[in-house]
Amino acid sequence: LALAQLSAERYNFPAEKLKIVGITGTKGKTTTAALLHHMLRFAGKKAALISTVENKIDDQIFNAPFTTPQP
Repeated sequence: LALAQLSAERYNFPAEKLKIVGITGTKGKTTTAALLHHMLRFAGKKAALISTVENKIDDQIFNAPFTTPQP
């Protein structure tokens, strides 16, 4: 919790400027998130994706070593 709070303060609370979508359920979360990310990018929007398969910022791909990334 402390690391998240310090990180937010250090970077001037970036989450306050973001629109965040969470996807819940039993099946299809990764597929739904990937499709939504693709649609937003196709529409010319900036988008990020956090999933168990990969993480993306716009079209840059990052490893997803953990289900939930560190702050």
